[in-house]
This record gives sequence, C-alpha cells and structure tokens, in this order.
Amino acid sequence: MNDLNKLDLLQFESKTLNNFWLFFVIGVGSGHFISLIPFCGFFFGIPLILGGIVFYFILLYKFWLLIQDMNIDVTPDKAVWFSLIPFYNFYWMYVANVELCKNYNKYCVEKNIQITPINETYALTWYIITLAGIPLSFIIILATAGIGGFIIPLIFIAAEIFRALFLKQLIDATAKIVEYKSSIAA
Repeated sequence: MNDLNKLDLLQFESKTLNNFWLFFVIGVGSGHFISLIPFCGFFFGIPLILGGIVFYFILLYKFWLLIQDMNIDVTPDKAVWFSLIPFYNFYWMYVANVELCKNYNKYCVEKNIQITPINETYALTWYIITLAGIPLSFIIILATAGIGGFIIPLIFIAAEIFRALFLKQLIDATAKIVEYKSSIAA
C-alpha cells in the first residue's frame, strides 16, 4: 500500500500533467510529421519522438503511482521499465496501457469517484495499430523498394492520436482521484 500525503499529491497537479501531455503530443506528433520529409526524419524526427516518449513514460509512472493503494501487481517502476525490454514490451505495453485504463475505471468505481469512464478502446486501438505497424512497416519498405517509406509515419500518427486521447482521459481522471485523496487526507 502506498499512502500519498498532501505534499506528494502536488506532483499530480493538473497543470503539470497537462504540460507533460502537451510536450508528449508535440514531440511525437511533430516527430512523425517531420519523418515524412526525406532525410529529415533521422536527424529531427527521431529526437523529437524520443523526447515525447520521455514525457509519456513520466505520465505512465505517475498514473500507476496514484492507484497503488489498490490491490494490483503492476508497480510504477515495472510499468515503465518492462516497457523498455525488447520483445517483452510487445506484451507489456498492453498491460501498462490497456490494463491501466481498466484499473483506473475500477479504482474510481470502488472509491465512488465520479469520472467520465476512460475509453479502454482508445488504448486497445493504439496498441493494435502500433503492434501491427511494426511488421507492416517492413512489408511496406520491402514491397515498395523503400519508396513507400512515407506511408509508415502515417500509420504511427494514427496510433499516436489514440494514445493522446486515452492519456488525456487519464489526466482528467487523475485530477478527480487527487481531489478525492486530498479530501480524505484533510
């Protein structure tokens, strides 16, 4: 069990989480769009995407941290670090994201916190497009002799739209959870 005191709850301030979300969207979104320009993707697109992913992992950590007083096996450290293990991350990204949405909804029902339910379908859609996009990228490159490479960022832009949507819903739910925890801590 993890008891967060009032001072600890400040790290979940809506403005901070919204800024992290915005940096994620700008980094990943612009990185994928820049990747559409020949030769720019490697030098500009990839660093922007990686920068956005750092903010995504910060958000993921904070989301899991907030619901640790629930009986769950996933710790914030596991959620982030297991996502970085090659090949295992194909499975773990499902747990870290789709299960997170399910656990947030479950947590809010158990604690009687009024939120708009987080749409787990957004997380699942992001996961499926991302997972399917990896081999599809190689097929596109091989089938078009590299010419169709501009299609690949479009696949991942579609996936990232869904990830941005469910992350935003998680931020909104986090605000309600923090409000609830602040009221019982007072």
